[in-house]
Amino acid sequence: NAQKPSKGDLMILLQRAKVTHIVEFLDDEVYDNSLDEWSIYRVVKAVWMPSKGIMWDDDRLHQKEFFGLDYIVGDGHAHSLADNNKMPQFHEYWNQYGGLSGFQNHVLEKITKI
Repeated sequence: NAQKPSKGDLMILLQRAKVTHIVEFLDDEVYDNSLDEWSIYRVVKAVWMPSKGIMWDDDRLHQKEFFGLDYIVGDGHAHSLADNNKMPQFHEYWNQYGGLSGFQNHVLEKITKI
């Protein structure tokens, strides 16, 4: 579902339950790359990644520290947090803390401290 995010959308990237980057989509194009392992790609700009010297096993990067949940989704697809009908555990948890806006403020606080 590489075409799902729109230009200007932000995505939190997770690898092995760790937040590794926040990227911004720079256009709406899905590009073909049949010569590589991944046959398509999107153009993004990294807007945040941990500072130099932060080790990937640092507990501050664990998805639970960002999302409040031990498990988010590990299927490799893009998931919109704005859709209340998707990711019910996320919304159940964050609705008590201000919903999506509360989550966004929490992430901003986390990345500022890291």
